Amino acid sequence: MAAHTNLTGLWSGRYWYHSVCDPDVDFVATVTEQDGIISGWVSEPDSITGTAMRLSAFINGSASDANIYFAKTYDGAGPLAHRVDYDGLISRDRCTISGSWQLTGASGGFVMTRPAMIEEEAELEIAIEMEVTGASRQ
Repeated sequence: MAAHTNLTGLWSGRYWYHSVCDPDVDFVATVTEQDGIISGWVSEPDSITGTAMRLSAFINGSASDANIYFAKTYDGAGPLAHRVDYDGLISRDRCTISGSWQLTGASGGFVMTRPAMIEEEAELEIAIEMEVTGASRQ
């Protein structure tokens, strides 16, 4: 299987608190990467108030070969409107990111994954990228 060329895609993940009292939280993230700049959004259940409501947050940051840094800022539509800073490592196949998060008074860890691409999808992604950038295949 071929590796992804960037981090753009749909990710599923989980974050947890370093305290043993707080539950793990599953989330879904849509990530866009262009020239190392990360943007996107996250959707997760409201684990704070226990309602059936989902929380949404925007993400912005940067990525290099093996490192990613981003801020997740809740949109304020639910009970949260604060920023959480994430610092992670990107796996070699670019299908797993793991690391830590922090905000004033709390911290924890996280992991997020996406399915590996099959070879044909990788070839298509490369062809599209080459067409967009005007590069030619040699």
